[in-house]
Amino acid sequence: MRRLFKFLFWLAALCCIAIGIVGAIVWRDINESLPRMDAILDYTPSEATIFLDQTGKKVGTLAKERRFLVKSEDIPKHVIDAFLAAEDDAFYEHSGIDYPAVIAAVVNELKHKMLGGKRRGGGTITMQTARTFVLTREKTYKRKLKEMILAKRIEENLSKDEILFLYLNQIYFGNGAYGIEAAAQTYFDKSISEVSVAEAAALACMPKAPSRINPWKDRKRLKSRRQYVLNQMVEKLGVITKAQAQKFGEEPIARTQAKDWAEVGPAYLEASRQLAVEILGEKQVLEGGLKIHLAMDSQAQRKAEHHMREGLMQLALRQGRFAPLARLGDTSQNAADAFLEKIENRQKELSKDNDQPYFFVAKEESVKAAHKSLDWLNHSTGNFNTTKILSSANVAIGIVSMVDEEQAHVIVGREICLLKGEKHRWVKINEKGKPKRKAKMNAFLARGDVVALGEIESLKSSESEESKDNNKDNQCRATLAPGVEAQGALVAINIENYGVEAMVGGYDFSQSKFNRATQAWRQPGSTFKPFIYATGISKQAFSSIGRYLDGEHHLITDAPKTYYDRWTKKSWKPKNAGGKFRGDITLETCLTYSVNTCSIDILETVGTTPVLALAKRLELVDDKHKLPNNLTLALGTGETTLMRLTNAYTLFADNGRWGHAHLISKIEDRSGNTLYEPDTSKTQVLDAQSAYITRKLMENVVQEGTAKAAAKFRVPLAGKTGTTDKARSAWFLGFSNERVVGVYVGHDDNRSLGRREYGGKAALPIWLDYMDSTTPKETAQRNAATKKLGGTKKYNTASTLHRPPGIAKRFIERGTTRARPGIASTNSLSTQEPSAKDILANHGFRDSSFDETPPPNTRPLYFIRGTEPSIPLPEEDAPGKAQEQLYELESPF
Repeated sequence: MRRLFKFLFWLAALCCIAIGIVGAIVWRDINESLPRMDAILDYTPSEATIFLDQTGKKVGTLAKERRFLVKSEDIPKHVIDAFLAAEDDAFYEHSGIDYPAVIAAVVNELKHKMLGGKRRGGGTITMQTARTFVLTREKTYKRKLKEMILAKRIEENLSKDEILFLYLNQIYFGNGAYGIEAAAQTYFDKSISEVSVAEAAALACMPKAPSRINPWKDRKRLKSRRQYVLNQMVEKLGVITKAQAQKFGEEPIARTQAKDWAEVGPAYLEASRQLAVEILGEKQVLEGGLKIHLAMDSQAQRKAEHHMREGLMQLALRQGRFAPLARLGDTSQNAADAFLEKIENRQKELSKDNDQPYFFVAKEESVKAAHKSLDWLNHSTGNFNTTKILSSANVAIGIVSMVDEEQAHVIVGREICLLKGEKHRWVKINEKGKPKRKAKMNAFLARGDVVALGEIESLKSSESEESKDNNKDNQCRATLAPGVEAQGALVAINIENYGVEAMVGGYDFSQSKFNRATQAWRQPGSTFKPFIYATGISKQAFSSIGRYLDGEHHLITDAPKTYYDRWTKKSWKPKNAGGKFRGDITLETCLTYSVNTCSIDILETVGTTPVLALAKRLELVDDKHKLPNNLTLALGTGETTLMRLTNAYTLFADNGRWGHAHLISKIEDRSGNTLYEPDTSKTQVLDAQSAYITRKLMENVVQEGTAKAAAKFRVPLAGKTGTTDKARSAWFLGFSNERVVGVYVGHDDNRSLGRREYGGKAALPIWLDYMDSTTPKETAQRNAATKKLGGTKKYNTASTLHRPPGIAKRFIERGTTRARPGIASTNSLSTQEPSAKDILANHGFRDSSFDETPPPNTRPLYFIRGTEPSIPLPEEDAPGKAQEQLYELESPF
């Protein structure tokens, strides 16, 4: 027996030694594998980059982990209380490990192993902080030991409030939201400082199972879990009463609409993101918590997007474009019935929780849900040929349930809308290869079609009782939205600092990420002509009248002519738009009506070299794209982008100066240090006089020419239309004293826009709508006041742009090269004889013509001083005393 006890003693001793050795090895392994505390003590988490508009308003976010750090003092007490109640009510009492909770968790784990049931964790907020920062979520005992060791170390190095700060900013809440600030914005569309007690309790429920417990996934389960947290706030913390807990628990949980990272101007923000990545690298942009200040005017940006969609929709209406968003492949009666029954069941299913039906009137913020509607259709039937969804405001998605020659019924939400044939005569269909309007409804619609509706009017409020009886099966009246196929782009640049205040890259960024403003290389057509005119004027080979040779001005003859292109060694006989020729005309008339032969004459005279050099300095092309080195350059046959072309037009708006337009005004790191600022310097690319004269020629394009629709506008405007061969691209580039705006309209496959489409019809209305909606009221009031004081009837030509020195103005008889004296501004009631100075000014010996009234049948034209035509003296006899004094003292001869 004694030997047995001795054996057991040494066996126990060896076991203890072995356990000690194993424990020491495990401890050393755990201790060595524990991460350093630097990741926690030097807390620099991945933080979302935010985009700010020119006023400092947030317009978008970008992140690998969508997180916004919030300071401890900015976290409301009821938010902290909610998380303590949900996760660790003894947080301020323990030292990192809640031992009673750990023992209870161990007992529960043994029970789970033997009997099953739910598992229970014993982790504290400090332990969760350790796991979140430096450990994985694997469920092992080894990881749990690491958690406990790290929790003790965290408690030794940080205060309780510092631990809460780390925890609340680091934890994941689902749907890309990291930290409480991002969670509050994601689920409640507000800052954490604004959330209520009920909302705070809901947030506190989510970290336990973020993918399953959140307002978007399961509101019923979230509501039940929220009540538990509210009860804990009563029983464990005593921070609210039972009555308050009941009241807060009854509050509905709102379901906010999910927002993309780009909340406004997605094409603008994507282009800015690409630029920021090019400057700083992707990691810093995605994780660095940067502030990217944009030149964007967010209000102007929204208006630009709206006007672009409306303009493209009007184009579709003119061309009679319509196609269902989706069409049932098998249109048999049984298939259609089964399909519509499936739609009805789907809507009942989704309406159980008082949600909107699947097909509903979709505002702009609900475009995602509209896309999901078609996604479900595709997956549920498998035989839909879907096209893009319209994202314009007030567009609804519906299903055609009945159609005949004169009407159709469309299911929209829980209602049935009536479509009348008489409202859809604009739809054009092809019969025997020829387009035809006024088609019957069943010629372009079929039962089961998924369609977009442009307008919906409720019959409940708008119709009389008699009308309601006649339409008892319908609750609303609607019209089809056109099928928008063309794309477009808009760029607006502030002349003062060259910041891009708005940029639109297409009809719907969610459907196509291709940015037509920066990525679509297209022929600019006649919008390139001003650069040729400016070159001819700067070389003093041409003037506002026409050719300038040996001190004499000559009209340009617009007539059929065969040119020998010395660059291609081929003959060329170009035509004007419309095929007509105007005879002898001034250079101003040439640009006003976009006469092709004039720009060819200029290019033939000055050569392609100076024009190409100017285009290169303005960066109209890059290393991959070249402009043609031949006479076709005169018609804008090279390719450029809208952004480059709009930027180049600042040349005319800014008296020959040019600089790089910029999207980003500044990039700051999370500490406020400036990491990047653009080069905003300007270079004198063209002499100010030539740029100014070209601008004045372009003003007449607006007053009398191809852009005459803009003549009624209330501020000074200048610009140029452009339409390429077969109307493949339509342009308008124009400017006021404040901004240069360019608009492009065309198809991505470069096919024709349709019959009778051109720059002044497809692009100019979009441009005008944007300018009208973004022109400040004070500018309009100032110009209205000027008009009362004798300004031009069409628009105020009093410009805030400084006229450069070296400019002369002459009044030229229409259709001739003759200059006539202006009518000096004198008091018509005065009986005094005009002075010699007045007469001299009236006869053009002093350049006071800027203050004179033009004589009848003349046009005011502008010249580089020294090239202006002389004004002949009057031949009347007996000029009078003042006239004699003039000849004696100040005769120029």
